[in-house]
Amino acid sequence: MNKNRSSKALIVLLLFLFVFVHRAYSDKSKCNYSAIEVEAYNAILKVDSTKFYTCISKVENNYNKIGLESRFILIQNLIYDNESDFNKGLKKQQTLLKELNKLPKNNCEFYLLNQFFVNLNIGIHYLKIEDYYKTAVYIYKAYELLKEGKKKYPNNPVISLYYITFEELASSIPKSYSIILKLLNIIPKIHEQNDIHKLESHFKNQYLVFKNDFYIISSYLDFFIYKDFNKIERIYNSYSTKNNSIALFALGHLGNKLSSKSLNSKFINDFQENKNFPQLYYLLGEKLAGELDYKAGFYYKEFLANSKINSLTAMAYLKLSWFFYLDNKIEFQKRCLKVIENIPINNQPETKQAKYEASMSINLHKELLKARLLFDGGNFNLAKELMNKIKTTDLNRLQKTEYYYRFGRIHQELKNYNSALFYLTKLETDNIKYGYYQPASLYYIGLIYEKLLNKNKAKAYYEKTLAYEEYSYKKSFDQLAKAGINRLK
Repeated sequence: MNKNRSSKALIVLLLFLFVFVHRAYSDKSKCNYSAIEVEAYNAILKVDSTKFYTCISKVENNYNKIGLESRFILIQNLIYDNESDFNKGLKKQQTLLKELNKLPKNNCEFYLLNQFFVNLNIGIHYLKIEDYYKTAVYIYKAYELLKEGKKKYPNNPVISLYYITFEELASSIPKSYSIILKLLNIIPKIHEQNDIHKLESHFKNQYLVFKNDFYIISSYLDFFIYKDFNKIERIYNSYSTKNNSIALFALGHLGNKLSSKSLNSKFINDFQENKNFPQLYYLLGEKLAGELDYKAGFYYKEFLANSKINSLTAMAYLKLSWFFYLDNKIEFQKRCLKVIENIPINNQPETKQAKYEASMSINLHKELLKARLLFDGGNFNLAKELMNKIKTTDLNRLQKTEYYYRFGRIHQELKNYNSALFYLTKLETDNIKYGYYQPASLYYIGLIYEKLLNKNKAKAYYEKTLAYEEYSYKKSFDQLAKAGINRLK
């Protein structure tokens, strides 16, 4: 299921904006980075904390030292999603900003860039915890610093690239964050699609080092703003993500969001072991699960063995239990379910959903489960073939609810909208509440009617989604429904 597409989508975009370019300039530039700073940057890309802190201890430029450490803290917090570490990270970011403010301002390019980085980082931290006022304050500071840098150093390629991507970023902020736009005093506008790509002219000789990282951020802009999925697939299919864990992470997420077989296959081919970055093992487990490849279980176990408890822990145990179930290893399945029982929810919707599904495991149906996994992997035709073989007379009431939802979603992805509506509307009158299936079906019915240009029905179903009472992904679907209503205005 595609979930949390507003704040989480924005955070992912910000994450890759932040990873973007921190490498050597040309010899003539005042912002020439040392070899040890480039090494520290590469450690960030691999999420290698031991290597990073070894390198950072040798960095002599205090401006860049602070900027690099600020970025690494942010990336760790966004990836690992651990509340305790997150709060510590936010305090550390604020300390770094104070240290940066004490440094001389005469080395202006270094000062402006790293002030921008740290202020933006703090803004992203506050965005994640939904403190929109503080988010706006820090993003406003970052934007003002960037404008000052653009004015003083118009030929600095890093500032130029950030300036354009930052304007794009502002235009991608959902209306629910209008306070940020108001304080930014930016009129959101979508640039012509090829504007940002004109900057590729910079990528000659001394600026060639920026090119691969530029592709990452521009493809994210294409995803969140332009919805040009074909271009994203072309970029990533020609871009090497080897030795760059953050880029591999981006590739994995894009593959999931687009349900792209080509991107998912590339992720599997480019995958490299990195125990410092266990989320990659989880993503690989997801890709293999979507192919019904039982090796997925091994990578879910690798993720669990190498990570602290986080928002994906319970879901990883749930997915692992599914493969034990499909493999008829019921005792191992029960052990996984028992572990899930003891994991605290900590206000995490993924954990809440995993615990709910674990409690309902008695209703698992092997063919339905296989179809679900194939659907999640973008194998819609295979999922459809499997669903066609299932007899509804063999299903209990809860299994039928899942059957109608799953078949409706498969037909929707295959653009068989009449068939999709046939199955999804069956859930509207179903009196049995089963997970997120009913409210999610209301949202997807609204989305189908929007695609069919029936605005009145689309709005009616988006409003029904908003009216639905508490369930695991309510916040996410409410945000999606509100965005749908805004599109119809």
